[in-house]
Formats: sequence, structure tokens, C-alpha cells
Amino acid sequence: MTGAAKFAADIQLENMLYARVVRPPSHGAKLVSKNTEKARSVAAVRIIEEQDLVAVLHEKPYMADKAFAMIETRFDKGSDQPDNDSIFDLLDKSGTHERTITEQGDLARGKQISQKIVEATYYNHYVAHAPLETHSITAKVNPDSATLWISTQTPFRIQPAIAEALKLPEDKVRIITPFVGGGFGGKKGGEFFIQAARLAQITGRPVQLVLTRADEFHYDHFRPAALVKARTGLDGQGKIMLWDFKHYFPGSRSSEPIYDIPHYRVLSKGTARGQRSPHPFDTGAWRGPGSNTNVFAMESQTDLMAQAAGIDPLTFRLNNLKDPRMRRVLQAAAEKFDHPFKPLPSGDGVGIACTNYLNTYVATIAKVLVDKQTGQIKVERMVCVQDMGEIINPQGARLQIEGGLIMGLGYCLGEEIKFRGGTVLTQNFGDYDITRFSWTPHIEAILIENPELDPQGCGEPAITTTGGVLANAVADAVGTRLYTLPMTPERIRAALSK
Repeated sequence: MTGAAKFAADIQLENMLYARVVRPPSHGAKLVSKNTEKARSVAAVRIIEEQDLVAVLHEKPYMADKAFAMIETRFDKGSDQPDNDSIFDLLDKSGTHERTITEQGDLARGKQISQKIVEATYYNHYVAHAPLETHSITAKVNPDSATLWISTQTPFRIQPAIAEALKLPEDKVRIITPFVGGGFGGKKGGEFFIQAARLAQITGRPVQLVLTRADEFHYDHFRPAALVKARTGLDGQGKIMLWDFKHYFPGSRSSEPIYDIPHYRVLSKGTARGQRSPHPFDTGAWRGPGSNTNVFAMESQTDLMAQAAGIDPLTFRLNNLKDPRMRRVLQAAAEKFDHPFKPLPSGDGVGIACTNYLNTYVATIAKVLVDKQTGQIKVERMVCVQDMGEIINPQGARLQIEGGLIMGLGYCLGEEIKFRGGTVLTQNFGDYDITRFSWTPHIEAILIENPELDPQGCGEPAITTTGGVLANAVADAVGTRLYTLPMTPERIRAALSK
């Protein structure tokens, strides 16, 4: 082994320049003035000022950094609203356009025959993709062709955009994707790809542009902040009679109820086409798009119903499940976990979450410890059972499940973008808690053999259950439910103090 696998930033070309590009301090900011005179005093530096593109280039990356630090700019930043505290109120008011995802029966009838009505609202903050490798581009542009080495998940989407920017035929633009150091739905595009190509064309030399960590957070298309309003009803035997859910801005994936319910409706609420988005920056797909928020809300609500019915969460789910595949994964998880479930809250710190993610069925059970003084959550054990149809690579599938659960710990326990208006205050991992090795519990990934069904997806399903299973486990441990992710120590302490 040589360790010679190359990423986009490892590409070295003869006569290459390293680039730093001026970016606005916040999304929507307008450049008022700039002064590059001091930067021009650095020997052998090249300064590009072309319309919206202001860049520093040098043969030595540290000299490019030195010159870049000398550029003086002034921006009109605009409003400082919304922020982490006000975003959910804004999303609630902005969700004026709705579409029905699924419905059956009559909600009024469902409410009438329900003896208990359970209502709650669930919140999920913005989450970054946070790949360890920032976006990186090495570009070589000739008069009649171009080759770019790009850290991207979507080379075929990027190719026409770069061809248009360079005014070249599409078949003359070659995109090479070396190893990619993490994507998770976040490396699909970005103006910096175009910037690197333009700089290589302007200078006539190969150019490499590597985003700083602060740039990576600034330009990320975050998983959208979202809220879900739930209203459900139970009859006297603990059967679900009513299911009325409104999902504001997460997307609709995995929002259909998995339980046997006579009267239900699921609405997806957002903005109409052409209407301005309430998000102060771009949002996009994040591993398990939409499902992380939706399953967190749906399975948290399911535990609230189980508690209202006085039935343990396993029995409650089985009593309301007819789908044989879902029953099988849930029963297999319970058998493997080998725990005597009790009505909530039991103090045991055990939670359950199930979902149907694009026809892959998942059931996860977790055990947590919660320090009531510090608010720290320690996940001790997770059992995840998955039915993904015919299994081609069992070891690979188990590794994907383990990776999904481990990554999911981050958005449940620590990951939250801090912002004020269009300004992303999160700049580095010092104030953005992705999963650490010390957080990782004992994980058991179980696969259900189902060769009658063609192979289904495996890379994302497990992560979508993490929010629900951990929120339910925490509520079982301390008797107080958190309705907002991530469940930070501060939020735990605040909930316990009420």
C-alpha cells in the first residue's frame, strides 16, 4: 500500500496557480466597495477583478493567502433576521402553499370516535453536510477545451454549467471525479466550480481552488430547518383512529403513516413556485432527505400515543401494525434487543423507531443514559433491523447501517448551524459537533432475508430512524420529552428544569 489515492486538491499541474476568492460575509450581501492595492504589492501575485469575481492567485498557496488578507472590502449585509430563535415562527407563517401527500377516511369522524387526542409540534434545526474534505477544484482550460478535477457527486450536472460559463461545447468539457472525501448530498454544485473554471480561462494557466472550512460552511446547502405539527387520536383500546400531520419545509419523503389507521391526512406545506423562500440561505438534500425530520416527528408522536394509552411502546406499535414486513423487522429488533418493555416513561432509557424508507423497512431500538445534572446523553446500545429485499453484499449492508446510525448521532445530539440573517456564524468544528468516536455505542445490524423482493436501497434508511429512537429513549429515561433536535445538554437541562 502506498497511500497514493488522490483527491481533487492533490492534483498538481505544471505552472499551476492557487486561488482565493472573495466571498460575501453573508448570503444576500452586496459589495459596496473594494480595494486591492495592498494585495498587489505581493511579488508575483495576480489579482482578478471581473464583474462579480474578485480573486487572488499565486504559485505558492501561502502567498495567495497573504495577499488575500490584504484585500479591503465593504458589503451591505442586509437584515440580521431570522436567527436560530425566530426561524420556526417564520417557517410556520411562510408555509402557505400545501399539497396532500396521502389521505383516507374522514378526519372529523376520526376525531369524533377518538377518546384521547394527542397534539404536539416538532422542530429540527439546519444541519450542515460537513465533509472532512472541503469542496476542491483543479481546472485546466485551453482555448478549445477544458479539463476539471472536481470533488463532486454530480459530474454530469456540473458539465453543462461549466461549458456554458466557458462558452465551450459541452463535449469539450471533461469532468474528472477523483476520490471524494464525503458528500452526503452536499457536493452537487456551487458557484466556486464556475469560479475556478473562469479563473483558469482568464489567466491561461491551471488553477486550483480549495474552500476553507469557513467557506465550506458558508456555501453549504444545509438540510432545511423544519417543523411538523401532529394531531392524533386513540380509541379506548389504544388503536389509532386519527392521524393529521402537517410537515413544514422538510419535504415529504417517509411522511406516510406506517400504521393501520382508518382516518388520516398528511400535508406538506411550503412556498409556492416563484414565491421567495423563507430560508436565509440555500438548502438541499442531506442524507435521507426529509425523512430524518419526518420520522423523528412521527415516531415521537407514536410514543406519546403509547404513553396516553398506558401501553408499552412495542406492544402499542404491534397492536397498530398490519404490514407483515414492518411487523417482522420490529419483532426481530425486539427479539435481538431482549428487553422487557414497560409503559412510558419507565426510567430504563429505551426507545423504538420504525419507518418505511423508499420500500426499505427499518426498526431501531436504542438504550441511553442521561446525566440530569449536565444534560449529557450517552447512547449505550443500538439494534437496527433492516429488510431491503434481496441482499447482494451482506457485509457492505451492515457497514452502511452502522455508518448511518453513527452519522445520525450528530444531528440528534449536537449538529446545529448558528446564524443571524444570512450570516452563517458557524465557522469550524469547534462550534459544530459531528459524531465523535467517544459517542459511538455498541451497534448490532441485523438483515432480514427477503429474496422475493428485488434489492432496495441501503445507504440511507437507518439514519432516518435515529432522531425518533433517541428522542424516545431520552423521554423514557428522564420522563420529559424533547421536541427539538439536536438534543443538546442545554436543551436537556432546560426541559428538566420546567
